[in-house]
Amino acid sequence: MYNINNKFSCSLLEVLLHDKKLLNDTLNLHKNQYRSLYADFENFKRHKRKEIANTIKNANKELIYHFLNIIDNLESALKSLNNEKVSISKEEDTVIINNIVEGFSLILKNIQNTLSNYGLKTIDTKGKLFNPSIHEAIKNVSSSERDNEIIVEEYQKGYTLNGNLLRASKVVVNINK
Repeated sequence: MYNINNKFSCSLLEVLLHDKKLLNDTLNLHKNQYRSLYADFENFKRHKRKEIANTIKNANKELIYHFLNIIDNLESALKSLNNEKVSISKEEDTVIINNIVEGFSLILKNIQNTLSNYGLKTIDTKGKLFNPSIHEAIKNVSSSERDNEIIVEEYQKGYTLNGNLLRASKVVVNINK
């Protein structure tokens, strides 16, 4: 015997199973989209945190660069004052010069320590091998007594800020011919 109710319930069951499969497929699609968007957002947040940290780290770069001229001038003044001490004959003048030198030295040291706390480091040059990425050769000399491409004199100090070159050292390099 043929039962119409049986056919109807079988067809309804097939429709419901098909709808369930469609709903599961849609749910899985949305879950995958959510995971992808979530991962993208986490990457975005990580990238922004890194970008903000770099911005903060380098925010003072221009200001620190301008302080380098002050450091250069103080070092030059100290060198001149030390040379002046040699030519002074009066003891009272020597005492005054010594006090001025001591004051300038303290100011210079304070500025250097403060800038060092913000990531400023001096590039070591004398006796080192010339490196064009951190040194600028302004003059070459030739001496067989020294190795080739060795820095023999520094005209202007170079600096890095947080590991990045801020100003190249201006140096004299030995070139053996």
